[in-house]
Amino acid sequence: MASAPDDTKCSVWATLKSNLPHGQASSFNISQAAHAVIMNCVIPRRLGGWVQNIGGDNKVAVLVKGSTTQAQCGAPVARATERSCGYILDDMIKSADGEDFGRPGSPSPSRFDLPIAADGGCMIVIDRSPGKVLPVRTSWIQVWQSAEIITAACVRGGKGGEAPVPALTGSTSGGLKVQILDEPAGLGQLGVGGGNGSVVDGGAGVADA
Repeated sequence: MASAPDDTKCSVWATLKSNLPHGQASSFNISQAAHAVIMNCVIPRRLGGWVQNIGGDNKVAVLVKGSTTQAQCGAPVARATERSCGYILDDMIKSADGEDFGRPGSPSPSRFDLPIAADGGCMIVIDRSPGKVLPVRTSWIQVWQSAEIITAACVRGGKGGEAPVPALTGSTSGGLKVQILDEPAGLGQLGVGGGNGSVVDGGAGVADA
């Protein structure tokens, strides 16, 4: 697989202020805030930065920072497009809470059994690297960010790809990864399977693969 371009080294995060339960901001609000940080911090000073009090209720902040997660692009895809993958990414859980992801039968129990696949033209697969046994402790927001990086670096150019998912600080096990590829023709929408519960907030189907 070929390495992804350098445009994935910048990440934009929209977050709520002071652990507020909800806030309102449009995509335009977020993009304008990110542009302000890029023009005032990233380009002239090569620093990240943030903007607070954006959106309709001033509860949202936007952070621009560097990203060390890099995607590797693979074979061309037809059904996995920026739009079809975007539907899944929009509905994916984005909690920052630590969760354990592991294969059934591993020495330590996991809340989410791997592999997990979410489909809808685009297929996003969460799995372990070969040879890894112990569960990985990470968060859904880290999974989502890795999938977003693949979408920007690979899917936008008509290719599938994969990227590692960073483990939470203090975790002794790594090796979790996200892959984006075409949903096999005729698969249809997957249902919720196993003990995973729903890994999206609604919309896309999710199941053990």
